[in-house]
Amino acid sequence: MKVIGIFGSIGVGKTSFAATLKAKYDYSVITEPVEANPYLENYYKDPVKYATITQMYFLISRYEFMKMIQTTGKKGLVFDRTFYEDHVFADTQHKLGYINDIDYKTYERYYDLMSSVIDKPDIIYYLHTDTQTLLKRVKQRNRDCEKGMTLEYLDTLQEYYDKLYESLKSKKFNIIKVDWSGEADENFKKINIIN
Repeated sequence: MKVIGIFGSIGVGKTSFAATLKAKYDYSVITEPVEANPYLENYYKDPVKYATITQMYFLISRYEFMKMIQTTGKKGLVFDRTFYEDHVFADTQHKLGYINDIDYKTYERYYDLMSSVIDKPDIIYYLHTDTQTLLKRVKQRNRDCEKGMTLEYLDTLQEYYDKLYESLKSKKFNIIKVDWSGEADENFKKINIIN
């Protein structure tokens, strides 16, 4: 079974890419549990109060979804966000002062433990574009919980995404960076999926 991870910042187009893979190759798609996170709306209103619990909820959810690799019988499985990206969001929360040092160290212990026991995807596609485009796409999709999204936040996320990309490459992950600044159909033509 082929396992594909889609890696990229908020608003880059991961869900659209996953839907295309599902339609074209009949892969199963595991979507990021954004709407299910009961803390997210409160996080955007008061990030200092809710950042740690919001991030821990995402970490556990992403770990549970990655464990599905072992249970699906489909020919292909697509994750519209990888487990590894969770650390990008924790790093960003910590840098912005929303997660304190003690909570961040506790988070890292959980992350390290979980990442040591999950299977990595066969291939990860890093969808990348500039943060102005990301903010425009976030505003266009108009999710209530994202109305407070700022360019500063997206800039910080992007900084940590680029660092994590380099780290995963150095650890011999099969990860490919793709410019995802165009329209969905145009972007998909840049990807060579070996079915």
